[in-house]
Formats: sequence, structure tokens, C-alpha cells
Amino acid sequence: MASRGAAAKGLLGLFLAFGWLQPVAAADHYFSQPITTRAEFYAFARTLPLNIRDQDHYPAILQKIETYLNHFRATGKEEQYALEATKQALYGCQSGGYGIGAILVDPRGNIVERAHNEMRQQARSDLHGEMTVLTRFETKRTSPVWGNGYQLPPGYVVVSSAEPCPMCMIRLASAGVNTLYVTRNDHDSLSRQMDRLPGYWRDLCRQYSFAPARVSEELSRVAYLLFYTLVFLDTPRASPSK
Repeated sequence: MASRGAAAKGLLGLFLAFGWLQPVAAADHYFSQPITTRAEFYAFARTLPLNIRDQDHYPAILQKIETYLNHFRATGKEEQYALEATKQALYGCQSGGYGIGAILVDPRGNIVERAHNEMRQQARSDLHGEMTVLTRFETKRTSPVWGNGYQLPPGYVVVSSAEPCPMCMIRLASAGVNTLYVTRNDHDSLSRQMDRLPGYWRDLCRQYSFAPARVSEELSRVAYLLFYTLVFLDTPRASPSK
């Protein structure tokens, strides 16, 4: 496993040098409070140029977010990937589910799969955004495998609209991919707290990168807002499913 992790991190460094994955420290936008009520949702929405008003119903909110994303001009390849993942999050909301989306990028920088959270739509507890994008790709006959037969070849990257939950983080590491996310959420992730994982899974996850994408704070905030559209679907709870 050590050689596999070294290969993956080596390729990530190559992508950084090549320019389509940029250094990400400056993009680690963090919004400390989870949104637990509709009033908090509207208050957060007012900080964005979405023209969302307190009297807007859910479909109108999604329409305004769609208009914003359709007119958003990404700066650089990495933000283009982040925008695509965020659009998938919107599609998740529009199809009656949670607002988390993900894309899979191959070693040449091509988007080879898109997906969003489908837990509600398919009545499946496992269909988080990152899980769905990997499952769709892995079940294709043309999907490449490497090493032990279930990992992808080194160089694949998942870009998620939200930071992966512990279940997705382990799945991503098991698949052998690095991960970029559009918005950070300490209330739903262990990517900066890997010491809390059991030893085997901690060591596996440490071989791969889980990092914030280089995006504008505004796009990160929109992804965060989409993550918390669950306040229109569920009763308030402390930690939403991804």
C-alpha cells in the first residue's frame, strides 16, 4: 500500500506542477456554524449575490442558484471542476435530494463521470455524492482497474462540492483517488481529524490527499448553501448526510 500511496501523491505533485491542480491553502474557506433552520438559511443566502428573499419558496431558491451558476465565470481549470461539482449539487436538489455533487477527473484532466447524492431519490443509504460518482464509473465495462483489481490507476481525482464524510473518505481512499472539495465542513468530516479513525483506515486515508479546491470564497459559500438545503427537506439535525 505504501508504494500505491507514494505513486498517488507523486502524481498529485505532478498535476500541481502542470497547473490544473493549483496549491490550495488560500482556498480553505471555512464557515464555522452549521445551518440548522430555514431562518439561518435565508440569513446566509443574503450574504450572496443570489437575490434570494425570505419569502422565496424552495423552487424559486433553486432557480436563482441555477441562474447564478450558469453565469459564473470560473478562473482556472480547478475552479471549472469545482463549478461542475457544484452544479451537480444543484441537480441533486432539483431532483428532490440533498445538495451534494461530485465529478471524477482522469489523469489527463478530463471529466469522466458526474453524479450527485441520490439517497432520497433511490431510497438508498449509501448513495452519497462521492459514493455515487465512484460506483457509476466503476460499474462501466470500460472502467480501468489497477493493482488489486478494485482501485483506479494513479492520477484520478474526485472533486466534491462538499468535504467528504467519514464513509465517503474511506471509500475514496479505498478506490485510490485524491479528493478536492469546494466547501469545508468540520461538522461532517474527519479529513483533518484522521487520528480518530481506526488504525488501518487512518493509515490508508493518510496515503491520499483530501484538500480544499482553489476556488473563490463566493463559489464556496454557494456550495455550502446547497449543502444545507436539507433544512427544506428534513427536520433540523446536527450532522447532515452527504
